[in-house]
Amino acid sequence: MIKSRPYKVSPLLLLACSLALTGTAFCSPSPSPAPDDKKAPSKPTLTPTGPELVLQPNMSQTLRAVSPGAARFEWSLHGEGKLSSGDGDRVLFTAPDHGGVVSLVTVVAHNGQGASPQSSITISTAASPAVRLDAIGIPAGWMSGNQSQKPSKVISLNMSKTAYHTGADCIQIGYKPGAGWAGIVWWPKACGPSGTPDAWSRVKNCSCSVDVLKAGNLRTVNKESFWARGEKGGEVVEFKVGDDTLCPLPGRSSGPLTLTADWKPYNIDLTDLDMKRAVDLFTWVADDLHNPQGATFYLDDVQFEGTR
Repeated sequence: MIKSRPYKVSPLLLLACSLALTGTAFCSPSPSPAPDDKKAPSKPTLTPTGPELVLQPNMSQTLRAVSPGAARFEWSLHGEGKLSSGDGDRVLFTAPDHGGVVSLVTVVAHNGQGASPQSSITISTAASPAVRLDAIGIPAGWMSGNQSQKPSKVISLNMSKTAYHTGADCIQIGYKPGAGWAGIVWWPKACGPSGTPDAWSRVKNCSCSVDVLKAGNLRTVNKESFWARGEKGGEVVEFKVGDDTLCPLPGRSSGPLTLTADWKPYNIDLTDLDMKRAVDLFTWVADDLHNPQGATFYLDDVQFEGTR
C-alpha cells in the first residue's frame, strides 16, 4: 500500500503575491500607520504634570504642552492671574497678587486634521499669612469737613447681605455731598466705640494702639489688601493706613481710586512701616469735588498680609 506524503507549502509561496497572466502583481503591501500630520493631534501632555500646582502670589510658572503632530496650541485661562499670549507649546502663567485663589489653565492642540481633546491643570495661589481688619479694628472714627455737622448726616455704614465678594456679607458705605469731605477711621477697640473727644485724644497720642504683628502672629507686615467696588462705577475714594498725625507715622495712601462696578483687589504698601504701634488701621475718605452726586461703594476682605 502506497502512503501519500503530506504536501508542504513553501514559505515563499505564502509570502509571494499572486500573479496575473500578464505577470503583473495584483496584491499590495500592508498599509503603514498614518503619519502624525495626517490625523488630529493626541491629547496634550502638560508639564508640570499637575493635576494641581500651588504658587505663591505674583509667582510665575512656565507651562509646556506636548502633542505629536500638533501645529499650534490654543491656551485658555479661567479665573484670576495672567497668561502670556501665543499659540506655541509654552506659555507663562503669573499668579495674582493675593492668595486663596484657584485658576484653571486649559490647552487644545490643533493641526490641519482637527483638534485634540482638552488637557488642563489647576493652579492654586497660596494664601499669604494675614490678620483681618475686623479682628483688631472697628469703624469708630467718623469725621467730616464740616465741624458743625455730624458726620452721620453725610455718611452711612451698613452690612450688605447681597453684594459681598466672599463670605455672607460685606460693608456698604454711603457718602452724601455737603460737608466738603468725609471718612471713617478703623481703630483698635481700646480707643473707644465712637469718636468722642476722649477717644480722639487717645487716638492722637497713640495710647490705645495695637501691635498688628503680634495680633496676626506675623514676622513682617507688607501690605493691607482689600476688595472694593462702586454701586455704579466712577466713585472716587482714597484709602489710607496711618497719617501725618495718627500712628503709624507717616502713614501710607492708595491715592484717589476710581472704582468700577465690579469687585477689584487693591492694596496699600506697608513695607518698613512700624505696625507694632498702630491706631489708624484703615481709613477711607471721599470728597464733594470728585463725587458731586455722592457715592455708594462696598468693601470686603480687608486684611494685613505679611510673613511668618
